[in-house]
Formats: sequence, structure tokens, C-alpha cells
Amino acid sequence: PGSLVSAFLEFGRRNVNIIKLESRPRRRAMSPGFNYIFYLDFQGHHADPDSGAALMGLLESCAFVKLLGTYEAGPTPQALFAAEASQDTPTLDPALMQI
Repeated sequence: PGSLVSAFLEFGRRNVNIIKLESRPRRRAMSPGFNYIFYLDFQGHHADPDSGAALMGLLESCAFVKLLGTYEAGPTPQALFAAEASQDTPTLDPALMQI
């Protein structure tokens, strides 16, 4: 009990923002019931000092940690609005509008 909270605290202590959390049940091999696997997205890169320290902290409290990859974040809605406001004629680029 409390393992998810301890995982969150690793990121919270270092001011690393968790964006998304998903859980999936996984059947136990030797006993009845399930364990849960958690997938999370966070703002940062594993090479950043705070993000890397949070991941290392997870290794201390979790049985298994795997980095699936990194990707560049898109622009925030505020950045899109500011960019449009600075132009003479407003234009909407469908490639920048994601739901």
C-alpha cells in the first residue's frame, strides 16, 4: 500500500510535472490476483538532473522501471495564442491544432 504515492513523491519533490498516468492489470504468475503496471508521461528528459533523480528514486521503490522513450512536446495553447496575436493577420495551422 502507498507505492503509487511514493512514486508520485519522487517527482513532486523535484518539481517534475506528471502529465499522464495509466494503469494496467497484470496477472500474477505464481499466485491468484493481479499486480498493476503503471505508465506515466512527465515533463522533462531523463538526462535532466531533476528528472533523472526522480527516475533513480523510482528504482529504489519499484520492482521494475523501464524508460520507453522521449519526444518533443508541442506548443502550449498559450504559445499558439501569443503567436497568432503577434501576427498581422491571424492564421490557423491545422498541424498545430491538436485535440
